[in-house]
Amino acid sequence: KESHVPFILFVGRLEVMKGVETLGEAIPMVLREFPEAEFVLIGQDMQHPDLKIKWSEYLKAKINSQRILFLNKLSRNELLDFYHRCWMCVAPSLYDAFPITALEVMASAKPLIASRVGGLPELIDNRSTGILVTPRDPIALADAIIELIKNQNLRKQMGTNARKKAELEFNMEILTKKTIGVYENTMLFIRK
Repeated sequence: KESHVPFILFVGRLEVMKGVETLGEAIPMVLREFPEAEFVLIGQDMQHPDLKIKWSEYLKAKINSQRILFLNKLSRNELLDFYHRCWMCVAPSLYDAFPITALEVMASAKPLIASRVGGLPELIDNRSTGILVTPRDPIALADAIIELIKNQNLRKQMGTNARKKAELEFNMEILTKKTIGVYENTMLFIRK
Protein backbone atom coordinates (compact mmCIF):
# COMPACT_ATOMS: atom_id res chain seq x y z
CA LYS A 1 0.00 0.00 0.00
CA GLU A 2 1.25 3.49 -0.87
CA SER A 3 2.67 5.58 1.97
CA HIS A 4 0.50 8.37 3.42
CA VAL A 5 3.44 10.82 3.27
CA PRO A 6 5.52 11.71 0.20
CA PHE A 7 7.91 8.78 -0.21
CA ILE A 8 10.73 9.05 -2.75
CA LEU A 9 12.78 5.95 -3.54
CA PHE A 10 16.27 5.54 -4.99
CA VAL A 11 17.52 2.05 -5.84
CA GLY A 12 21.12 1.59 -6.96
CA ARG A 13 24.71 1.76 -5.80
CA LEU A 14 25.47 4.87 -3.79
CA GLU A 15 28.18 6.27 -6.05
CA VAL A 16 28.96 9.24 -8.31
CA MET A 17 27.79 7.58 -11.56
CA LYS A 18 24.34 6.91 -10.06
CA GLY A 19 23.91 10.61 -9.32
CA VAL A 20 23.78 10.43 -5.52
CA GLU A 21 25.56 13.76 -5.23
CA THR A 22 22.85 15.41 -7.35
CA LEU A 23 20.17 13.70 -5.27
CA GLY A 24 21.92 14.89 -2.10
CA GLU A 25 21.67 18.47 -3.34
CA ALA A 26 18.01 18.08 -4.38
CA ILE A 27 16.74 16.53 -1.13
CA PRO A 28 17.02 19.70 1.02
CA MET A 29 15.11 21.67 -1.64
CA VAL A 30 12.28 19.14 -1.51
CA LEU A 31 12.31 19.02 2.30
CA ARG A 32 12.02 22.82 2.49
CA GLU A 33 8.68 22.59 0.68
CA PHE A 34 7.59 19.20 2.05
CA PRO A 35 9.30 18.61 5.42
CA GLU A 36 7.27 15.41 5.92
CA ALA A 37 8.70 13.80 2.74
CA GLU A 38 10.71 10.63 3.21
CA PHE A 39 13.67 9.54 1.09
CA VAL A 40 14.77 5.91 1.08
CA LEU A 41 18.05 5.04 -0.66
CA ILE A 42 18.54 1.33 -1.22
CA GLY A 43 21.83 -0.01 -2.50
CA GLN A 44 25.45 -0.84 -1.89
CA ASP A 45 27.11 2.03 -0.03
CA MET A 46 30.30 2.93 -1.90
CA GLN A 47 33.15 5.14 -0.71
CA HIS A 48 33.08 8.82 -1.63
CA PRO A 49 35.86 9.39 -4.20
CA ASP A 50 37.41 12.38 -2.42
CA LEU A 51 36.73 11.57 1.21
CA LYS A 52 37.49 8.53 3.31
CA ILE A 53 33.84 7.93 4.18
CA LYS A 54 30.87 6.14 2.65
CA TRP A 55 28.29 8.08 0.62
CA SER A 56 25.62 7.51 3.28
CA GLU A 57 27.83 9.18 5.91
CA TYR A 58 28.57 12.08 3.56
CA LEU A 59 24.88 12.62 2.75
CA LYS A 60 23.77 12.30 6.38
CA ALA A 61 26.29 14.98 7.40
CA LYS A 62 25.45 17.24 4.46
CA ILE A 63 21.66 17.03 4.71
CA ASN A 64 21.26 16.51 8.47
CA SER A 65 17.71 15.18 8.33
CA GLN A 66 15.86 12.30 9.96
CA ARG A 67 13.80 12.00 6.75
CA ILE A 68 16.44 9.91 4.93
CA LEU A 69 16.86 6.18 5.35
CA PHE A 70 19.74 4.15 3.92
CA LEU A 71 19.31 0.42 3.36
CA ASN A 72 21.86 -1.97 1.92
CA LYS A 73 20.63 -5.42 0.90
CA LEU A 74 16.97 -6.34 0.75
CA SER A 75 15.18 -9.50 -0.27
CA ARG A 76 13.24 -9.40 -3.53
CA ASN A 77 9.93 -9.22 -1.62
CA GLU A 78 11.18 -6.40 0.61
CA LEU A 79 12.28 -4.43 -2.45
CA LEU A 80 8.92 -4.97 -4.15
CA ASP A 81 7.21 -3.71 -0.99
CA PHE A 82 9.25 -0.49 -1.19
CA TYR A 83 8.30 -0.05 -4.87
CA HIS A 84 4.62 -0.35 -3.95
CA ARG A 85 4.87 1.99 -0.96
CA CYS A 86 6.76 4.79 -2.72
CA TRP A 87 5.16 7.70 -4.55
CA MET A 88 7.91 7.81 -7.18
CA CYS A 89 11.46 6.65 -7.87
CA VAL A 90 14.45 8.71 -8.87
CA ALA A 91 17.42 7.71 -11.03
CA PRO A 92 19.62 10.83 -11.39
CA SER A 93 22.40 8.82 -13.05
CA LEU A 94 25.26 10.35 -14.98
CA TYR A 95 25.16 7.25 -17.21
CA ASP A 96 22.99 4.14 -17.28
CA ALA A 97 22.82 1.76 -20.23
CA PHE A 98 19.56 -0.09 -19.57
CA PRO A 99 18.78 -0.13 -15.85
CA ILE A 100 16.65 -3.06 -14.70
CA THR A 101 15.55 -0.85 -11.80
CA ALA A 102 13.69 1.37 -14.28
CA LEU A 103 11.72 -1.62 -15.55
CA GLU A 104 10.92 -2.69 -11.99
CA VAL A 105 9.63 0.80 -11.20
CA MET A 106 7.49 0.82 -14.34
CA ALA A 107 6.10 -2.65 -13.60
CA SER A 108 5.15 -1.37 -10.12
CA ALA A 109 3.07 1.41 -11.70
CA LYS A 110 5.22 4.22 -10.33
CA PRO A 111 6.63 7.20 -12.22
CA LEU A 112 10.40 7.44 -12.59
CA ILE A 113 12.28 10.73 -12.54
CA ALA A 114 15.54 10.06 -14.33
CA SER A 115 18.44 11.77 -16.05
CA ARG A 116 18.32 12.09 -19.81
CA VAL A 117 21.32 9.76 -20.30
CA GLY A 118 22.14 6.35 -21.74
CA GLY A 119 19.14 4.09 -22.24
CA LEU A 120 16.83 5.97 -19.86
CA PRO A 121 15.20 8.14 -22.58
CA GLU A 122 14.30 4.94 -24.44
CA LEU A 123 12.53 3.60 -21.37
CA ILE A 124 10.81 6.76 -20.18
CA ASP A 125 8.33 8.71 -22.28
CA ASN A 126 8.90 12.18 -20.87
CA ARG A 127 5.84 13.55 -19.07
CA SER A 128 3.90 10.34 -19.85
CA THR A 129 5.59 7.51 -17.92
CA GLY A 130 7.94 9.70 -15.91
CA ILE A 131 10.05 12.83 -16.09
CA LEU A 132 13.46 13.19 -17.72
CA VAL A 133 15.83 15.79 -16.28
CA THR A 134 19.25 17.09 -17.19
CA PRO A 135 22.04 15.16 -15.45
CA ARG A 136 23.82 16.96 -12.58
CA ASP A 137 20.92 19.41 -12.20
CA PRO A 138 19.64 19.21 -8.62
CA ILE A 139 17.16 22.06 -9.18
CA ALA A 140 15.49 20.24 -12.08
CA LEU A 141 15.45 17.02 -10.04
CA ALA A 142 13.92 18.77 -7.02
CA ASP A 143 11.36 20.58 -9.21
CA ALA A 144 10.26 17.27 -10.79
CA ILE A 145 9.92 15.59 -7.38
CA ILE A 146 7.95 18.54 -6.01
CA GLU A 147 5.68 18.58 -9.08
CA LEU A 148 4.79 14.91 -8.60
CA ILE A 149 4.24 15.36 -4.85
CA LYS A 150 1.84 18.24 -5.56
CA ASN A 151 0.00 16.60 -8.44
CA GLN A 152 -1.40 13.22 -7.40
CA ASN A 153 -3.42 12.84 -10.61
CA LEU A 154 -0.35 13.33 -12.79
CA ARG A 155 1.68 10.97 -10.58
CA LYS A 156 -0.97 8.24 -10.74
CA GLN A 157 -1.45 8.67 -14.51
CA MET A 158 2.29 8.43 -15.14
CA GLY A 159 2.41 5.28 -13.00
CA THR A 160 -0.46 3.72 -14.96
CA ASN A 161 1.19 4.65 -18.27
CA ALA A 162 4.53 3.24 -17.07
CA ARG A 163 2.93 -0.09 -16.16
CA LYS A 164 1.20 -0.32 -19.55
CA LYS A 165 4.46 0.43 -21.36
CA ALA A 166 6.31 -2.20 -19.32
CA GLU A 167 3.65 -4.79 -20.13
CA LEU A 168 3.49 -3.95 -23.83
CA GLU A 169 7.16 -3.37 -24.64
CA PHE A 170 9.23 -5.20 -22.06
CA ASN A 171 7.49 -8.44 -21.21
CA MET A 172 9.53 -11.62 -21.54
CA GLU A 173 7.80 -12.82 -24.71
CA ILE A 174 8.48 -9.59 -26.58
CA LEU A 175 12.08 -9.36 -25.33
CA THR A 176 12.68 -12.96 -26.39
CA LYS A 177 11.33 -12.27 -29.89
CA LYS A 178 13.48 -9.14 -30.20
CA THR A 179 16.57 -11.06 -29.08
CA ILE A 180 15.91 -13.87 -31.55
CA GLY A 181 15.43 -11.25 -34.28
CA VAL A 182 18.83 -9.74 -33.50
CA TYR A 183 20.47 -13.18 -33.68
CA GLU A 184 18.70 -14.02 -36.96
CA ASN A 185 19.75 -10.71 -38.54
CA THR A 186 23.32 -11.24 -37.35
CA MET A 187 23.41 -14.74 -38.85
CA LEU A 188 22.07 -13.41 -42.19
CA PHE A 189 24.72 -10.70 -42.17
CA ILE A 190 27.49 -13.19 -41.37
CA ARG A 191 26.39 -15.55 -44.16
CA LYS A 192 26.51 -12.78 -46.79
